Amino acid sequence: MKIEKKLLIENLQNLIPILPTNATLPILSNIVLTTENKKLVLLATDLEIFIKKTTEIKTEEDEKICVRGKKFYEIIQALPEDIIKLTNDKVLKIENGKCVFKLTTSPIEEYPTTPEIKGTKIKIDAQNLKEKLNKILFAVSLEETRYALNGILFDFIGKKLNLAATDGRRLALATIKNEKDISGKFIIPQKAINNLIKIIGEEKKIEIIISEDKMIKFNCNNTEIITRLIDADYPNYLEVFPKGENSILKVNTQKLYQAIKRASIMVTQDSIALAIKLEKGKITVSKNTPDLGEEKEVIKAEYDGEERTIGFNPKYLLDNLQIIDEEIVEIEIINHEKPVVIKINSEYTYIILPMMLN
Repeated sequence: MKIEKKLLIENLQNLIPILPTNATLPILSNIVLTTENKKLVLLATDLEIFIKKTTEIKTEEDEKICVRGKKFYEIIQALPEDIIKLTNDKVLKIENGKCVFKLTTSPIEEYPTTPEIKGTKIKIDAQNLKEKLNKILFAVSLEETRYALNGILFDFIGKKLNLAATDGRRLALATIKNEKDISGKFIIPQKAINNLIKIIGEEKKIEIIISEDKMIKFNCNNTEIITRLIDADYPNYLEVFPKGENSILKVNTQKLYQAIKRASIMVTQDSIALAIKLEKGKITVSKNTPDLGEEKEVIKAEYDGEERTIGFNPKYLLDNLQIIDEEIVEIEIINHEKPVVIKINSEYTYIILPMMLN
C-alpha cells in the first residue's frame, strides 16, 4: 500500500507514547496496521490502555501488519520523501524514493484482542472537557502507593460531571454540564487522561461509553481510547471543604505568583514552607531559611480578616496560580490551620492545605 508520510506520522504520534519501554510481553512493543475498505486502522496497547486510530486512504489493498512500533515510527520520521510504500511479505518492506528499510514482523494472531465496550453512552462538550482536565491534572498524585489518587475522578451527579484530582495535600475540582441524567463514579488513570487530552482536536463532542467491566471508552476525532479504570475507593472530596467563617483575600494573580516564585528560591529540602502574612491592605510573602538567608516582599492586596501568618508549600500555590487566567484571584481563608479555598467562577475550585512554619 501507498500512504502519505505526514498522514502516517499524524496517526502514529498518538499511539507511540503508550508503548511500554520494557515490555514484559514482547508483542506489546508492536503496533498493528490494518487496511480494509479504503481505511487504515492503527492499534497500540499496553494492556491497560488501547488506542485505535482510523483514517481514510486511497489504497484498495487489504493488509494486516504487526511491527515494532517505536522503530517503525523512527523510520517513517527519517524518510526523505512524502509518499511511502509498504509491502508485507514475512518482513515489512518500507520504500521511499531510493531509501529502503526492512523490518521483521510478528504474527498478528499473538496481538492482544481489543475489548468490546458496551454500556451507558453519553456525549459531552469536548473542548470544555479538555480545558477542565488541563487545569486540574497537576493535582494528581504521582505516588504509586496512593493507587486511588493516581487518576482523575469522573463523578456523574445527574446532569453534572465533577472532575476531581488530589494528592492528599491539595484538591483541584472542575464541573461540567452533561446532557444525560446519570450517576456513577469512575477513576481514570493519569496516563489515559494524558492521551485523551492529546486526541481532542477541534471536535465539539466526545462520546463516552461506560462498561460494567471496569472499563471506559472515549470516541473522538476518529480515535478510540479504551482504558481500564482504577479499581479503588476515591476519598470523599466534598468533605475537605473547610467549615467556618472565612475572610477573603483579593490580590493580583501575577504579582502573587511572581512573589512566591522569588521566595521559593530560598527553599531547601529541609526548609520548604514559606510564610504569607495577611494584613489590612497588604500581604507579605517571605522565606527565612536557616544557614542560607531570607527573602521578603510586600504586595498590595484587599483583605478583610484578622492579621495572621500562614505557611504554605510554594509549589502548591504556584501550580494553582499559573493556570488562573483572571487578573485578580480571590482566596478564602478561615485560619492558619485550615485549608484555603480558591474559586474561579463557578467551574473551578482549588483547596490547599497549609504547612507548619519552622
